[in-house]
Amino acid sequence: MVRWLPPPQGWVKINVDAGLSSDSRWVVNNIQQLSEDYSDSRPFTWDVKNLALKFHFCRFQFIAGEGNGAGHAMANE
Repeated sequence: MVRWLPPPQGWVKINVDAGLSSDSRWVVNNIQQLSEDYSDSRPFTWDVKNLALKFHFCRFQFIAGEGNGAGHAMANE
């Protein structure tokens, strides 16, 4: 069972939805990679990685749409 949990106090949660669960998982995997991204999502992952440098700590985590119904519905709108 997939279940979304709210972020710890003081953290901010940002939803990224690429439309399909497999696409979102792929984007998150590319963001998490330490190596250079040469995929079609490179401009997006490059921007995300550069923005993440502005935080003391930043974590990227894939949560399937079934585990975050509100975020998934919002992204579909």
